[in-house]
Amino acid sequence: MYKYELICENLKAEIENNKIKPGESLPSIRNLSKKYNTSVGTIIKSLSILENQHLVYSKPQSGYYVIEKGFTKNNSENEMIQASTSYPDINLFPYDDFQHCMIQAINTNKENLFSYTNPQGLPSLLQTIQKHLEDYQIFTKLDNLFITTGSQQAIDLLTKMPFPNKGDTILVEQPTYYGALKAFELNNIPTVGIKRDFSGINLNELEEKFKKYNFKFFYTTPRLHNPLGYSYTIKEMQSILYLAEKYKVYILEDDCMADFISSSKLLPMYAYDKNDFVINAKSFSKILLPGLRLSSLVLPEILIDTFSEYKKWADVNSTIISQGALEIFIKSGMYAIHKEKMKLLYSDRISYLIKKIENNMKDNLTFSKPSGGYFLCIKTPNGSNYSKVMKILDAQNIKMVDIRVCFLKNNRNSSYYRLSVSKMNKKSIDIAIPKIMDVISKNSF
Repeated sequence: MYKYELICENLKAEIENNKIKPGESLPSIRNLSKKYNTSVGTIIKSLSILENQHLVYSKPQSGYYVIEKGFTKNNSENEMIQASTSYPDINLFPYDDFQHCMIQAINTNKENLFSYTNPQGLPSLLQTIQKHLEDYQIFTKLDNLFITTGSQQAIDLLTKMPFPNKGDTILVEQPTYYGALKAFELNNIPTVGIKRDFSGINLNELEEKFKKYNFKFFYTTPRLHNPLGYSYTIKEMQSILYLAEKYKVYILEDDCMADFISSSKLLPMYAYDKNDFVINAKSFSKILLPGLRLSSLVLPEILIDTFSEYKKWADVNSTIISQGALEIFIKSGMYAIHKEKMKLLYSDRISYLIKKIENNMKDNLTFSKPSGGYFLCIKTPNGSNYSKVMKILDAQNIKMVDIRVCFLKNNRNSSYYRLSVSKMNKKSIDIAIPKIMDVISKNSF
């Protein structure tokens, strides 16, 4: 074992045993260098490993601190493993940094707290988000940009409002995000499904459906799809856009996993849209926390006035404190640092998960191999005894999410099981995957 690895293990043990408690600072780099009789560079390398493992975080000009509840045990047979949740791990969130942003936002926007502001969003945040989106190759005017109370509000309002193409039906991928399906159902909007699997989407079928139905929009998650994990190729995106323009169907692009894209070549569908048919929704829930309740929405010019009216009377304006805190978090550079840490962490975990599945593969199963994010799916050939699988795994302290709800009721499918590394580390993956693969395989049709 190299010296930096030994130092890393010693510090990790002190954190696990509460010798250095959550929120406390580690000894300074200089003091650690003296204690272990080694160079500053070796200490920094050890601390970087702990930082990448999200046990500690650094504060400029202050030092390294233990993350609150940063040492997640989730490693023993007796603890429930969250194997397929869509929620980010609360232990990985930089609470102290964001708390500082919240306090600063309250002080900065105290006058706005006692009045209603622009329903489009906090003006200073809109400018910050406009620049922020350029890093994702989304270039838009401020007038086209809205801040919504989560992507769920954006989906709901777009479902309710009339579109210039006079569409009365919505097309969705099967499977897709459950929250979108519920919005369409509760708003009594006719909804049609189109199959999307590990091989993508059938473009001929897509064109036939565009011809047959009067669609308002096609709801899609082009990149790192939930629950499949796969992304459309650039060619597929361009083909979908061609058909959308041809049949005057708008595209609602749910880009919820935008922060986890590993390839700079795979851009959002919005970046390939030349004819103003794509609506881009980018949530901050997956990279930060769902309770923030903020998303950005970029609209085609023709939809701005109608959406603005619906947004205004839905909530007057999204929460000022959250908007102010997010603005500060982005402008300070903390968002970019946090994003890179999360992307690297989840990329490492998803790669490890894929290898573990391959090592425990069963002949009657297939699975997706995403290049990032934290979702993938295991698929049985002809369905499975879903309830039995869930019950057996639950008895073995492995919690799975029932994703049959990600299908329209008339398309309900028992073949897919979503896995997520948002709350599974390598040790819990080692424990869970052999059991999951075995149980699904034995209960498949």
